[in-house]
Amino acid sequence: MEPKRLAEAEPAQIADMVRTSGFYEEKAVRLIEASKQIAAHGGLERLFDRPTEELRMLLLSWRGIGPETSDAILLYAAGRLSFPVDAYTMRMVARLGFRENRYREIKTLFEAAMLKDLVVYKEFHALIDELGKTYCKAKPKCVSCPLSDLCKIERSRYSPPSSYARNIN
Repeated sequence: MEPKRLAEAEPAQIADMVRTSGFYEEKAVRLIEASKQIAAHGGLERLFDRPTEELRMLLLSWRGIGPETSDAILLYAAGRLSFPVDAYTMRMVARLGFRENRYREIKTLFEAAMLKDLVVYKEFHALIDELGKTYCKAKPKCVSCPLSDLCKIERSRYSPPSSYARNIN
């Protein structure tokens, strides 16, 4: 899994290694392309010597790398304070009633509220992903969700409609 070896690999070899991740054939091609970019920029150490925002913009210029992937690379590989906003985060934020619905807004919201610490960023991201995988699915499992008392979906599910109160008087 070294960038130099990945850059020289055949897509089928890489696809077998990432098969469980879904869209594995496309991911294999993207991994090879990213590995070539890493090599062209002098390797990971030289790449990661760049200032955070410069590195983020460079990563975003690579084919197949969007905001979430670039922020995940920054956080987990480069050790930078850059919070990745994934589908689980977007869903949780929407269900908690926040109006922010664009990547940059949600990223800014989290980064402004969180302690500036790599361990905290990584742990919080992992907790949101676990919440999304366990409870806050497309079809939510609200009953035992730790955020059910804050969640708009949970409240609307068990709260009578406002017309109910008028009808019982």
